[in-house]
Amino acid sequence: MDTQITVIYEKGVLRPLQPLSLPEYTKLEIHMFMPPKNNIAAGKQAEQALISAGVISDIPVTTPPGNVSEEELETAAKIMGAAGPLSDVILAERDGR
Repeated sequence: MDTQITVIYEKGVLRPLQPLSLPEYTKLEIHMFMPPKNNIAAGKQAEQALISAGVISDIPVTTPPGNVSEEELETAAKIMGAAGPLSDVILAERDGR
């Protein structure tokens, strides 16, 4: 059984934070690592490593668009719905194969 669980070290004992379905006195091998204290910082660190390695490029931050009027929403819906349901488009495309 290979399972990853979270435990807390308390009064000299590692205590699982969820119940385990193990028989009493089961011996286990444990690989311990400390989770990052700040997942956002860890994510930024990983992102920076990928950018430095040239695997991904830095995406510039853009300002989000402002509010869209009801008229603009209706126009967009008409344009996007002109081809019909996406499932019909996919099936028609597959018929050509």
